[in-house]
Amino acid sequence: LGANTSSALIAKLNSSIHQAIIEIDPIIIRACREYFFLDDLPNAEIINEDAFVYIEKAAKSKKKFDAIVVDIFSGIAPFVARGTEKPKFINQIEKILKKDGIMIFNRPDDSEQARRSTRELIKYLKNHFKDVKDDYIHDPRGYRNDVITVNNKPIV
Repeated sequence: LGANTSSALIAKLNSSIHQAIIEIDPIIIRACREYFFLDDLPNAEIINEDAFVYIEKAAKSKKKFDAIVVDIFSGIAPFVARGTEKPKFINQIEKILKKDGIMIFNRPDDSEQARRSTRELIKYLKNHFKDVKDDYIHDPRGYRNDVITVNNKPIV
């Protein structure tokens, strides 16, 4: 959930999209309700849970999604949530995506350690999926991110 940026952008692009938004921290949820218009999002389901646990449970339940945005940052440098680049996590995401679903990874790019982790993720994804794109975003406020998009079309 963060500051409600990704979910607000998705709602702006298409207000009929149902979003299941996972956030582990109830304080973040409350702050987004108070300051970032979270309750104004149409079709949003807010789930207060650890994303890793939620993904694992969803994989076991056979639940399917059109798209999954992995926008998980850590409060500790290099700010990349550890585990989001691991094959186990990616395989679980793949299991809960629809056949033509899309994965989107938003990752910080503010340190060499974060860039190295992102390069490893891209290498893994390119070895397992046909369509992997990496876009670099330099926010005018000074933030730098890599946004990786993956169509759920495995290499056979």
